[in-house]
Amino acid sequence: MILGSSRKIFGPMLAGLLLQLCPALAIDDVLQLADSKSFYETYLDGPIQQRGGAVVGVTVVGVRLDSGEPTFQPEQIRVPLGHGASRPESLCLRMLSRDGRYFARGQYRTSGMAADSPRLDFRSTYNSKLAAYQSGDVAVIFTAGSKTCDDRNAAQLFVAVVGSGRSGERLMVQVRAGGARIRAQLGLNDKAIGSAVLCEKGPGPTVGFSHECAIDLPKYLPTDNYQLSIGETGAAGSILVKTFTLFLARVS
Repeated sequence: MILGSSRKIFGPMLAGLLLQLCPALAIDDVLQLADSKSFYETYLDGPIQQRGGAVVGVTVVGVRLDSGEPTFQPEQIRVPLGHGASRPESLCLRMLSRDGRYFARGQYRTSGMAADSPRLDFRSTYNSKLAAYQSGDVAVIFTAGSKTCDDRNAAQLFVAVVGSGRSGERLMVQVRAGGARIRAQLGLNDKAIGSAVLCEKGPGPTVGFSHECAIDLPKYLPTDNYQLSIGETGAAGSILVKTFTLFLARVS
C-alpha cells in the first residue's frame, strides 16, 4: 500500500522534474504541425534520372547553420526564431535530398512558441532511408509569408539547424542552378557582410540541388532580417542577381 501510494505521488513529480532538467522534452519547445493534413513526404526507390535541358534561374532549396553533424538527423532539426523577435503565425518546411529521391513538406505553428530555437516535431515513415544520408545531402529550409507551402516565392526565409551538435559560424546555402558560376553574398541593411563566395558544385547526383555556398558568419550576429543575394554568371558574362530576405538569429 505504501509503495503503491508513493508511485502515484512521485510519478507526476518525477515527470515535472524531467521536463525542468530536459527542456527539449517539453511540448512548448517543439514546433507542432498545423493539423493532421499539414505534412507530406515521399521517397522513390529507384534512382532519379537527371532531366535534360539547361536549368534557367536559381532556386534556393536549403539554408542551414553548419552544426558539424556528419549524418542527417531530422528528429534534431531546430529553427532559430530569436529572443523577443516578432514571429510569423506559421512556418513552412521543405526538404529535398540531393539525389531527388526524398521530398517532404509541412506547415508548423509558431504562434505562442516560447522557445528561441524550438525543435521540429518530425515523424517520418522513412527513417531507415533517411539514416543513410549525410547531413549535407538533404536540403532543409523554412519559409514564411506565402499563401501556401507550395508557393516558393516566400517573403521570408528561415535557417535550419540540422543535428544535435552546436551550430558553427558558417551558413550553408544549397541552390539548384545550371552550369553557370554561382556566387552568394550576405548583407544587412543593404550593406555587404564580408565578400561574395563562389558556390561549389556538389558531388554525386544533383537532381535536388546542384551547388553549395559556404558563407562564414561574423562572431557577433545581431538578430535581424538579412539580405541573401545569389548571383548567376551567364555565358555572355552578364550576372543575374536574386535577393532573398533571410532571418538570422543565434541558436540558444
